[in-house]
Amino acid sequence: SSETTEMCITAGVDETPPTVPTNLSASGITTTSFTLSWNASTDNVGVDAYEVFIDGLSQGAQAGTSKLISGLNPSTQYSATVRALDAAGNTSNESNSLSVTTATPPDTIAPTVPGNLTASNVGETSLDLSWAASTDNVGVSGYEIFQDGNSLGTTATTSYSVNSLSPETTYGFSVRAYDASSNYSAQSAVLSVTTLAPPPDTQAPTVPTNLNSSNVTDTSFLLSWSPATDNVGVVGYNLYIGGQPRGTSSNTSFLFEGLSPSTTYSVQVSAYDAAG
Repeated sequence: SSETTEMCITAGVDETPPTVPTNLSASGITTTSFTLSWNASTDNVGVDAYEVFIDGLSQGAQAGTSKLISGLNPSTQYSATVRALDAAGNTSNESNSLSVTTATPPDTIAPTVPGNLTASNVGETSLDLSWAASTDNVGVSGYEIFQDGNSLGTTATTSYSVNSLSPETTYGFSVRAYDASSNYSAQSAVLSVTTLAPPPDTQAPTVPTNLNSSNVTDTSFLLSWSPATDNVGVVGYNLYIGGQPRGTSSNTSFLFEGLSPSTTYSVQVSAYDAAG
């Protein structure tokens, strides 16, 4: 007789999970999508797939090491993680999370036109402008002010002080709004404003001083003096001889002529301004 020996060999069960995916990165970021990539995991037998999670929600499993994530909201932050799976159903831990913010769509909408442009504190050479605030889909950054079609400058508020104007003059003002993307509204309706007239000038010039005669002949002499001053401006001088008007001068000298020889004369000068 003979004896037969039987030997049973049982294959080992794969219980080793893959390594954790590393170096997550995002590229091709748009307003509604981005591509997530990572370094491949390793496994004692072989990595079968990768499962992607966005804000903790599974996006499904796939074989490659990148995935297009789409259907997102603009200007929104998302958290992405990845884990590896092998054929035996072993899964790695999830990777470190990667924060990705989708792009902001370009702003092409202009603010509304500023309204109710008004003027206050109108004086001879200055005034204050104010207006109702504009609105914008993102936000108004500021306002540009125009005087007779020329830009005066900008302000972040809804008021602006205008200076260096001329008295008794009519000006046209308008305002437009702009946002951070340099979208400009149309200009507001033009506001016409007339500056005030200056108050009457009642102040006389100072008295001329330092009268001096020169170039004396038998029938003439040249009189000169120090200029007078005035709150607005000296226009000219009146000349008198013996208390009687003799003429005027726009400068600080005057030639007296047609006089008698060997005669003493008393002369005076007074200054006058444009208001008389």
